[in-house]
Amino acid sequence: MVRYLRIKTEASFDSAHRVPGETKCNNLHGHTWKVEVEMQGVDHPKFRMMVDFITIKPIIKRLDHVLLNDYFKNPTAENLARYFALKFWRLANKQYPYMLTVIVKVWESPNSYAESEINREQLYLGQEQE
Repeated sequence: MVRYLRIKTEASFDSAHRVPGETKCNNLHGHTWKVEVEMQGVDHPKFRMMVDFITIKPIIKRLDHVLLNDYFKNPTAENLARYFALKFWRLANKQYPYMLTVIVKVWESPNSYAESEINREQLYLGQEQE
């Protein structure tokens, strides 16, 4: 019988951005962004944990109190979700080779988020994107 593990954590950061080409969002403004990270993998007795939570939060906190436009051409919630999903996929697979899926939600406000998912099936089909 195959057993699966799922972990989930979240962290927040405060950053400013402007979204080029958007009427209202083209003006410089800020958010308290919330990032939810969920990872799913096959339970393997050789490993005592999938990913150490302490390694996740510093990746999110790197964007605390910065102008996101200095790091991203188009700093939308969707692009941040893609960025974090890829970062966490790479981190997870270094620490836990039985990882199946990484799902990241980036909340721009209490009511609005973007979600990105990377899983092994996408990678086999060559759909991983930078």
